[in-house]
Amino acid sequence: MINEVLVLLIDTDTEYLQNVIPDLQRAGFRVDTALSAQQAEEKIRLEQPEVVVTELMLEKHDSGFSLAKTIKADPLLNNIKVIMLTNVKQRTGMTFSQQEDGYWMKTDDYIDKPIGNNELIERIQKIHRK
Repeated sequence: MINEVLVLLIDTDTEYLQNVIPDLQRAGFRVDTALSAQQAEEKIRLEQPEVVVTELMLEKHDSGFSLAKTIKADPLLNNIKVIMLTNVKQRTGMTFSQQEDGYWMKTDDYIDKPIGNNELIERIQKIHRK
């Protein structure tokens, strides 16, 4: 059931987190947050969320990639779905896609910001069902 799904949102943009959390909760998700990859890794090991939605650029420009690789390399965590939700394209002009880059990014989905909350909810639901 969706109401049992824990989503960990990882982003340094607290305004964005405050905007999206109520809609995710209304959709039936349990939601936790982390403001850094280090904090996220601690929470992931402790809470074992079903879905992680992470920004790419956290402490470092590639922190999200490192976090995704850590999750997928750990046999105790590799069933966690990882969605990269990032504004890297807006900030740097660099583009990535799940189809072309997902294999090395170690992500289950890749989304460029901005994205509406309803679309994010749909993407989380879809990725969780896989």
